[in-house]
Order: sequence, then C-alpha cells, then structure tokens
Amino acid sequence: MSRKGSITASLSNGDALAPIIVGTATWVVAAIVLLFFRDTLHTAGTTWWFGACAVGILSGLGGIAYVLYRRRREGGVAR
Repeated sequence: MSRKGSITASLSNGDALAPIIVGTATWVVAAIVLLFFRDTLHTAGTTWWFGACAVGILSGLGGIAYVLYRRRREGGVAR
C-alpha cells in the first residue's frame, strides 16, 4: 500500500506546464502551415487535418488552464 502512495506522490509533484505549452504551440504552427496548403488539402480530401489541429489546440488550452488551476489550489508552483 505504501508503494502505491509513493507512486501517486511522485506523479503529482511534477509540473507539466512547459510540455503542454510546447505541444500547443506545435499545433498552432501546424495549423498555420496547413493554411498555406489549403487548396492542396481540399483537392486531396484531407481538410480534416484542420480539425485535428483545432482539437490539439483546444486540448492544450484546457491542459494549461488545469495546470494553472492546480497551482492556485496547491498554493504555488508545483515541482
């Protein structure tokens, strides 16, 4: 039982804000790049890639909001 507690404690001590920001920024860059190829994507029938970028961006924004909420709740920066 103590082993399970130590695993949970070590997972909750990490702060995932930096990787979430990098991932969200990557999705934004991908969406911008895809804008330059919209005609090609439309011809190929792969305009759904814009939707994938939108989901990635929205998920990242949700993750950022959650990490910031968790920081406030715990009273500081998680380490």
